[in-house]
Amino acid sequence: MADSRLSLISPTGGREPLKSRVRALFDLLLREQPDHLAVAVSGGVDSLALAWLANVWRKESRYNLSVLTVDHGLRPGSDHEARQVAAWMADWGLPHHILRWDGEKPSTGIQDAARQARYKLLTDWCRVNGAGALLVAHTLEDQAETFLMRLLRGSGGDGLAGMRAVSRFNGLPLVRPLLGVAKSELTEVLRDAGQDWIEDPSNQDERFTRVRVRRWSSTLAGLGLDADRLCRLAANFGTLRTSLEDVTRDAVGDLVTFDPGGWAELPQGLLCRAPDVLARRILLSVLRSVGGKYHAPRSERVARGLSKCRVTDSFQAFSLGGCIVRQKGNSLIIYREERGKALTTELRSGDRFIWRGRFMCEFKGQMLNDKTPYSVGPLSDQGWRQALTWDPTVYRAGISRDCAATLPALYDRDGLLEVPRLGLRRPVPLGGAPTEYPDRFGFKNVRFMKCFTRNELRKSL
Repeated sequence: MADSRLSLISPTGGREPLKSRVRALFDLLLREQPDHLAVAVSGGVDSLALAWLANVWRKESRYNLSVLTVDHGLRPGSDHEARQVAAWMADWGLPHHILRWDGEKPSTGIQDAARQARYKLLTDWCRVNGAGALLVAHTLEDQAETFLMRLLRGSGGDGLAGMRAVSRFNGLPLVRPLLGVAKSELTEVLRDAGQDWIEDPSNQDERFTRVRVRRWSSTLAGLGLDADRLCRLAANFGTLRTSLEDVTRDAVGDLVTFDPGGWAELPQGLLCRAPDVLARRILLSVLRSVGGKYHAPRSERVARGLSKCRVTDSFQAFSLGGCIVRQKGNSLIIYREERGKALTTELRSGDRFIWRGRFMCEFKGQMLNDKTPYSVGPLSDQGWRQALTWDPTVYRAGISRDCAATLPALYDRDGLLEVPRLGLRRPVPLGGAPTEYPDRFGFKNVRFMKCFTRNELRKSL
């Protein structure tokens, strides 16, 4: 369901009771009704109140609920706070798990790195333990602060639309049922329940942009631009974002040809004739699908790239968003850019995984022994030359060398073993043992995924 239709998420004037409102949101946002949910709880007011409300809903709906706390280890006492949340959850009768961010921490951009690490830990736990969605406690004020921070950065309409009620990370739904709920309401929930909470000292640290924006918000509220109004602005941009995504999806779906090998061909005239706002979105959607990158290039780079795409007579190939854009007749060919040495990912029998955010792969290989490694990686120029020695007719399949180099390929200790898109396996050597025949190994399935929007791409990350 599009964000714009989630009226309960948007701020409302005369609010109905919080419990019934949040219950309605749970029912609306969790339409697939997973049997097992997880909720991220730091110990602050917002996340504790969300856990409390989710627990009320669990008792009525008979679903399993797990509570997860991430200990980033970034300041003294964080481990004690995690144990305190565990003690509270034990009192509530809820299973609780502490997830620790181990390893070296970056010296700059720590908040963004911590956020990425936190969501990775949380969603990995959910995927391993069968939780169908992760509840997170972003509130009305969080949405307003996000709007202001993106406004300060000069974000476009998509950024100003703010957080979605339902998005995805690492293939898992992230559900934000409190985006239309004020922090004061959540504080009241815990006070009524007689439940203490933890105050995070980093929420007062003005080295962080969000904290400074929070201070400025009180000044803006005095001028009439309060959190409620800022969230209404974000909701309006959200409606526009949804409409543009629908138009882009239709245009790309009807006019762009995606090869199962992971590259795309689109009419150059499409980008020449389309209005700038739509042409940029079409170009970005193809770059995301082919390049497999979640973060889009900066807007000025996209604008320059679009200008290059509109040059018909003296077109020069260029790179953008992890892709190469080339001209072919009246069309543009976009394929992934391979840089440096091709890296491979080790496989185990039965693995099902997303490779490079682009291909859904399932490996069915049976290991001959523990010392026989198998891995997936790009075919590369060298692999393409090897494939031609296996079957020279592949050269006439209409696949350029540059595109072929980006194909997913299977490797073993002896090198290239299988190229699914080309239907090739390494020939059995003369006198080879039956156990060495490649049919014993290989991919059960390799499917290229088209992701027209950033939110769709998030499903695969």
